[in-house]
Order: sequence, then structure tokens, then C-alpha cells
Amino acid sequence: MNELIKHFTSKKSSEETMEEKYKKLLLLYKSLSHMIYKEDPKDVLDSLFQAISDYLDLDIYFNYIFDEATGKLHLMNSYGIDENSVKEAECLELGEFVCGTVAEEQERCIVQHVDESLDEKVQFIKGLGLKSYVCHPLMAYGKLIGTLSFGSFRRSTFSPEEIEFIYTICNGVAITLDRTFLIRDLKKSKEEAEKANRIKTEFLSMMSHEFRTPLNSILGFAQILEDDLEAPLSSMQEKRVKRILTSGRQLLKLINEMLDIARYDAPPAKRFMEPVMIVAMIRKCVDRIKPDAEAKGISITHDLTDVMEESVWGVSIRLEQVVGNLLVNAVKYNKWGGNIHIKCRRHTETVVLIIKDTGIGIPADELEHIFTPFYRIHNEETNIEGTGIGLAIVKKLINEMDGEAGVESVLGEGSTFWITMKLVHDRKVDERSDEYNQSPAGR
Repeated sequence: MNELIKHFTSKKSSEETMEEKYKKLLLLYKSLSHMIYKEDPKDVLDSLFQAISDYLDLDIYFNYIFDEATGKLHLMNSYGIDENSVKEAECLELGEFVCGTVAEEQERCIVQHVDESLDEKVQFIKGLGLKSYVCHPLMAYGKLIGTLSFGSFRRSTFSPEEIEFIYTICNGVAITLDRTFLIRDLKKSKEEAEKANRIKTEFLSMMSHEFRTPLNSILGFAQILEDDLEAPLSSMQEKRVKRILTSGRQLLKLINEMLDIARYDAPPAKRFMEPVMIVAMIRKCVDRIKPDAEAKGISITHDLTDVMEESVWGVSIRLEQVVGNLLVNAVKYNKWGGNIHIKCRRHTETVVLIIKDTGIGIPADELEHIFTPFYRIHNEETNIEGTGIGLAIVKKLINEMDGEAGVESVLGEGSTFWITMKLVHDRKVDERSDEYNQSPAGR
């Protein structure tokens, strides 16, 4: 009979132990789950304390954060203590009180029967009326985050299982707080970078406009002097005026590139996509670049028979800027007496525009960077001016119009740039859909 009683007593005790473990695991899961979705550190700790306080008969918590710059602990969150006590303990030196000692030694401290302790470092929590107290260092990836401590007015001891449970909770808090602080710092850095970038963009835009107005006046009057048939210039004067015009146009070009930089950094504007006649647009761009090409003896040939009657979806002025930038580069980096060949190919959903030059080419290891803002080819044999923004503008604008841009090149033989544009099929403009085919087009 005694053996039977022992058996049932042992079984009941085992069942209670299993039930207690289940409750503990469930509580641990809920506590850590709540912390993961909190962004504010106080919300993290308040949520945790609410989850475990009843289970462990806890009445207060302290959360200190370690400041590496000052080497001190600052009270970030607390619960259950009066305002005067908070002020007294809001900043601790390493080694001061229990929390300062835990942070300094990076070892947990368990104070049971607080009212019986004679340790000077315990006097503060003893004065609060606590009976038991546990303080843990918060460590994440070997770095001290701070400390987290819990106390009770109702119980004098914690069981080994409860102490281990608190240890597990504190480890979870350390990782969560580290993640929370990291996200907060990243957001702050992002906001500061965006603000600085916005100020820079506004400054560039404003200064470019301010420079362009007087410069246009200078160029205008210089042009009048050069073209004035009634009062012709002497050969020396004509030479000087030409120098003014040449330098002024170079400066105007640089100012326009500064405006391009400002536009590049600005968020993409919502533009209405409309059908653009591809051949007419290309011819307009060629006409603009032809004088510069002729000055270097560069011939421009084309094969547009595949798209003579075709239109593409886009913003006309932006497509002209894209093609114009590619043609400017084809002239700028071409050889004297070279050639630029423009070709279009029609595919099922896209038109591919290809611009091939006979220029200096691009080193293979630099091709992947060629569309990066401000990137310029490292070629000591050339002294070509530019900001390195033109191709970045090409990539950005063509992507905004649901197209793609790419390049192939052989050093010393020339480069082939291409862009894809969405083809307009025979249908009404107001039936246009945003459901464009996003797959890359082959050439």
C-alpha cells in the first residue's frame, strides 16, 4: 500500500513538474515574441515585465544602458519605483550600486533576503523595501548593452529554475535591444543623409539657375559681337570673342550637367507615358549633335527601317535626353574621323535602340561601373571633360520609363550602348495599360 501511495505521489509530482515546465516555456515564448515586434525600447521592457511579473511575483524592474562615450550607465526604463528614487539612480558609474558592479564585472548578481544584507552596494535597493533582487548584464555579441534587474517586495528568494528563466529572458532582451538600437541608428542616419542630400540638390539647382542667367547674357552679347557685320571685329578681337564663346559654352555645359545632378538626386516625378515616334525623336537628337560630330570629322549612319512607323511608350523630353546623352558620349569619346552607327530593332514587345561608336572603348573591368553616378573611365591618354553623370541619367530615366540600358565594349575599338523601350501596339492611347512586359528584350 505504501509503495502504491509513493507511486501515485511521484506520478503527481512529475505531472506538476511537466506542467510547470510547459507554463514556463509558453511564458518564455510569449515574452520573447512580444519583444520582437516592439520598436521602442520602453515598449520592449514594459511588454516583457507585464508578461513575467505575475509568474515570478515581481514588482519592479530597472533597465540601464551603457554609454561608451562617457563610460557610465544611464537609466532608460524602470517600473514600480517613485520619482525621487529614479532621480537618485538615473546615472551610475561602473562599480556603483549593484547594477554598476554587474556592468563592470559583466557577471549577474542575485541578492536574496535583501533585508539581511550588509553589503553597501545593496543599500539602495534595501532602502526601496525589496526582499529579493536579480541583476543581469545585457550582452550582445560580446558587447555590453547595459543591465536589466528585477525585484520583489513579496518574496525573499528565487528558485534555481526561476533564476535560470530570468537569465534566458535577459539574453533575449539583450539581442532585442541591440537590434532595436541598430534599427533606430540606421533610421536616424538615413534621415540625416536624405536631409543632407536634399539640401545639396536644392543648392545645386539654385546655383545652376543663378549662374546660367548671367552666363547666357555674356554669351548673347559675345555672339552679337561676332555676328555684327556693320562693325566687324579685328582679327585679335575676333579671336578673343571666340575664346569667350568657347569658354562660356563649356561653362554652360557644366552648369547644365549640375542641373542634371540635381534632377538625378530628386525623387522620380510621376509622368504620363505617351506614344513617341521613335524615328522622329532620333532624328531630332542627331540634328542637335551633328555640328559637334562634323567638327571632329565623325560620320553618323543609321539603320531605322525596322521601326519607320513605330512608336514607343515614354516621356518625349526624357527620351530625347536619354538618346542625346548617348550621342554626346559617342562623339566625345570617339576618334577623329570616326563613325557613329544608330540601329533600331523591333521585337514583340520592345524596340531596342543601339548606338555604336569607333571610340576609345571601355576597359572590361570598368564596364560594370559605367552607369554609376560620377564614375569616369580611368584613361591617362584622354583629357575629356565631364562630370560622369550623363550615363547615370540615361540609366535612371530609361528605368523610370520601364526600359533597360546596357553596354558592350572593346578597348581601343569602340563601344555599343543600347536601350530598350516598350513598343506601342495598334490601340487607343486611353486604353494604355501599365501592365508592361518587364522581361529584358534581346537585341
